[in-house]
Amino acid sequence: MRSFFIRNCFVATLILCTLLSPISGQDCENGADTINEQYLLCCTGRPIYASENCIDKMMETNKFSPNCLLACMYREYGIYDDLDTLDLDAASKLLDEQVLNENFNAVYKQAFERCSQFEKSNLFESFSFINATNRYGCDKYPRFVDSCVWYYTVANCPSSHIVDSEECNSKTVWLNECIFKE
Repeated sequence: MRSFFIRNCFVATLILCTLLSPISGQDCENGADTINEQYLLCCTGRPIYASENCIDKMMETNKFSPNCLLACMYREYGIYDDLDTLDLDAASKLLDEQVLNENFNAVYKQAFERCSQFEKSNLFESFSFINATNRYGCDKYPRFVDSCVWYYTVANCPSSHIVDSEECNSKTVWLNECIFKE
């Protein structure tokens, strides 16, 4: 009798989960193709952070690329040390120095916190829609972390900077439900 009850509870739970899962309406398998760099425009006024030192180094060697810039910058600030871990205190220091808007500063810090929770392989898989060409062979991990931070920031944009459109809203819902699982 007891096993009958347990089996029926299990079956009922499976049915309930099956019925509830489509409620979000998000096709997490196929939605990534709708996310592109245009989505970054859904949050206006986002401050950009950079390293003049790293830009100068790359310009001297004529090897400028986003991957190399971010790899250099993350090392310069001590955010990433090739051990696949992010130093959130170092990221916070960078943000405090370069992102003076308090609303964005807080969102960026949340973004670094959330993006640091991805395993490296999961980060590459989750953000496979990022065009991260790497013609100079620089470490691509900082580029994927930074992309994660940017997309998280746009998906959680301070209300005074949100572009309220159907396209932006649907992409934000997809990112939060399918990538960030929030």
